[in-house]
Amino acid sequence: MPLCSVCGRREAVYLRISSGERLCARCLERSLARRVKRTLSRTRSIGPRDRILLPVFGSWALKSALMIRLVSMVEREYPSSLLVALEKGMEGLAERLEGLLAKPAEFLVLEASASPREEGSMLGCLRAARALSVEAARRIGAGIVMLPPPRDLFTALVLSSLARGDVGGMAEYSPVLSVDGVRVVYPFYDVEGEDLCFYAHVLGLYEWGIPLQGCGDELDQGFTEIVAGVAERSRELLFSAHRVSRLFSPRSLERIGLRRCSLCGGLDEVSPCRVCRRLVDAVRSLEVRPLP
Repeated sequence: MPLCSVCGRREAVYLRISSGERLCARCLERSLARRVKRTLSRTRSIGPRDRILLPVFGSWALKSALMIRLVSMVEREYPSSLLVALEKGMEGLAERLEGLLAKPAEFLVLEASASPREEGSMLGCLRAARALSVEAARRIGAGIVMLPPPRDLFTALVLSSLARGDVGGMAEYSPVLSVDGVRVVYPFYDVEGEDLCFYAHVLGLYEWGIPLQGCGDELDQGFTEIVAGVAERSRELLFSAHRVSRLFSPRSLERIGLRRCSLCGGLDEVSPCRVCRRLVDAVRSLEVRPLP
């Protein structure tokens, strides 16, 4: 077996296609933690004593578990507070998630009459998760919400929104978004899904029996397959989609009449946006309680 390209001591278990590196399990984890820390540092979105909400929805349960692990590794050197909020029905994961933490966290349960996975498209799922998470953060006094979509999901989202002519969706590719004073941060903004998939295997998350639920309608799924196929031959797509999204900056889109959604912060012709109009009652009825 070849040795790790980074440490040169341990056996490599993973070939990172984007760089050609061969990584051992430990160096893969450290590399992902560095990318998360770089994103958080670059956006300057988090203070050392912030209260950070890490929601776990069924739509992204595995990626949320990875986010909890890596964010806790980054934040263990700071006096910030971590709050893990489980979607109702997922309380059974609490003990296993606690085992992933590199820093103690408080566990909560989110109770609402709707969940993000009921929204079929990637954009709908993302905005629904954001609306419910931001409301939960307000209820418990947290100033930061983190959600786990990786870079290639945003790439597929930008392309599918472009195909639809949905300029509001094209503006979603940003590492941080402020929604009425609550900052929503995507720590995996510079992380690729293939890295996360193998990292989940390293941590044994596929053995947890979590249903592989996801978000995506037929068009989104088609574009996800296209992105994955092109990425195998050319990595430029994953690294340049954010440039496309910058052509549709929120400020420029507001000038042509799009409005900020009061619930999720997305851009649409109306506020609340088309996604959140179906979630108004769910957001109002949301309850956040400590895990028993």
